[in-house]
Amino acid sequence: MKRLIYKTLLFIVIIMLADFSIGNLLTYMQKNVKGGGVHDRNYIANNATEDILIFGSSRALHHYVPQIIEDSLPFSCYNCGAEANGAILMYGRYRQLTSRYTPKAIIYDIMPDYDYGINDNLKYLSHLKDYYSHPGVREIFNAVDKKEAIKMHSKLYRHNSKIISIASNFILSRKNMHKGYMPLEGTMEIIPEKPSANEPLHTDSLKIAFLERLIKECKQKEIKLIFTISPSYYETDMSQFAPIKELCNRYGTALLDYGSSPMFIEKREYFKDSTHLNHEGASLFTSAIIHEIKKALAL
Repeated sequence: MKRLIYKTLLFIVIIMLADFSIGNLLTYMQKNVKGGGVHDRNYIANNATEDILIFGSSRALHHYVPQIIEDSLPFSCYNCGAEANGAILMYGRYRQLTSRYTPKAIIYDIMPDYDYGINDNLKYLSHLKDYYSHPGVREIFNAVDKKEAIKMHSKLYRHNSKIISIASNFILSRKNMHKGYMPLEGTMEIIPEKPSANEPLHTDSLKIAFLERLIKECKQKEIKLIFTISPSYYETDMSQFAPIKELCNRYGTALLDYGSSPMFIEKREYFKDSTHLNHEGASLFTSAIIHEIKKALAL
């Protein structure tokens, strides 16, 4: 019996030492990456101080060209969009950024599925795990799943889904030269079928709460928050955007709708696929909203 207890304790100690050692090594590598997506996430979390920030999912990441905004306005700009992410990650990034400084404006490209649709909220914590100790991030984990917050005591667990990306970004020197923006080159090869009517979207009260907190806190800090609906190849089903329209109406927040813009509808040359603009389309779209940004910022 004593031998079994001894072996069990030894096993626990070995696991704890491995977690501590490997976890600290990955933390060091994550903090000292030379390029890639991890480098961009570090920049947003620790160093970004741009005047105008772009928030949202892949449509934010691929549709807004910071250099065009900087060339048109007397302000700096950085794209904080992230593939397949929405309100949970974006509110976390908002807390990271505003713990250091107060931006002038946030342009938030809304995507219903990610920003207030019901799905697996745990996946949205992935990009925040490395920054669990940052201001405001811990409370997001507690709100999503308290069990996940307990797991974050493991240093290895904080990095386990990104070991390969951390290692490759630590070795490679490529840095994002587009201020967070990721251009999509080329034109879609096959014209997609016109989508049928969408099923009613069931909203996630937690995501809605994060969006509402973002709106309220931006008002308190006098950050100009502008929600946008960027173009799709076919006309956007606006019934999916009722929740954000209701929030914007309630708080007097701007919502720019380009989902039905004839400038883009069924213009194949501007799209990489049915929901994402290519670089030519993104450049045109970014230029098109400059006037609205100027009005919002009273320029």
